[in-house]
Amino acid sequence: MLSGMQMDMNLFTEQIQNDFHQFVAEQDKAFQEMLEKNWQELQLFNGTVREGNKPPVVPTATPDDKRPTPTQLNGTPVPPGKTPPPAPVRVPKGETPSRLSTYTFTFYGTPVEIEYDKSSTLSFTGSIQEKEIAAYWAKLADTTYDPLLNSLFAAQRKMGLNDWGFYQLVSGFAASAYQRDVTSTRLLTWFLLNKGGYRARLGMAGNEVILLLPFQQGVYEIPYVEKEGMRYFAMQPVQGNLRTYNGEFAEGNRPLDLQLTSSPSLTGSAIKERPVAFTFNRKSYNFPLRYNQGLIDFFNEYPLTDIGVYFDASLSWELKEDLYTHFMPILTELEKKKTRYNSCSTLFTRHSPI
Repeated sequence: MLSGMQMDMNLFTEQIQNDFHQFVAEQDKAFQEMLEKNWQELQLFNGTVREGNKPPVVPTATPDDKRPTPTQLNGTPVPPGKTPPPAPVRVPKGETPSRLSTYTFTFYGTPVEIEYDKSSTLSFTGSIQEKEIAAYWAKLADTTYDPLLNSLFAAQRKMGLNDWGFYQLVSGFAASAYQRDVTSTRLLTWFLLNKGGYRARLGMAGNEVILLLPFQQGVYEIPYVEKEGMRYFAMQPVQGNLRTYNGEFAEGNRPLDLQLTSSPSLTGSAIKERPVAFTFNRKSYNFPLRYNQGLIDFFNEYPLTDIGVYFDASLSWELKEDLYTHFMPILTELEKKKTRYNSCSTLFTRHSPI
């Protein structure tokens, strides 16, 4: 039998969860009512062209260089060498693991296994109108979507994805689950990003929905709109006039951070080789370098952003290993020659008759 203290604790925990779910339900209801109102037409600006692609003077990195502190999923600063804070874990609405389904899809060549409740992937069957989208939000909010969101966060941590990687992960899951249903894919991505704390916005253009995302860094050559004092970039091509709702979802308040503190761990992606040949000090070198095709594909789809972001990105471990294996003997030999030269120079200097 449970002690009185344990029973009180259980009741207290249950009350906290009920209050939380009531709070979330009220937020969802308020946002649904916001979505039902007439959406505002916005001007779509052409993507900004990044000026000065090449610096006039090649920068020199020193240990004293001041770099911006990287931020991770929850937007709080992460000191160098520290582990990023874990993604928020939501309280499931009475879901038990035995009722969950498992879905596997491929993310840049790497298999990803996601646990979810099938109700959280219901399809959008209405027309592209304010009330239909508002009703779909309400239906998704009433599903057991927390296991899906928590599973996506777990996959993000496992692969070391930043905010852009998480967006691609959510979008990739939705696209795989819905197959050719583009509208449902974009709507579920929009829903999950907002529920995950991101400031994602939705637009309507003709008979299509457009996902609009803000970023902490500068983004170039992607069309955007300005709303609530922030730039939202269109993740899909826009045909016709673009409209969006007024206000924001209360839980979604973080622009996506494009900072790269590490390369994604895409261990299931194909490893390929590229031959490298060059001549140095009248000696020819020829050897292969391995690279991760999944990482190449990931960065090919990365937004054009501030140059400093790319300098902070690290190499894949395969490429690091090959560079070390092939270049260390060359550098070691150069160091030996430099040491011999310095020794001879010192010797002749000390014994010079002048």
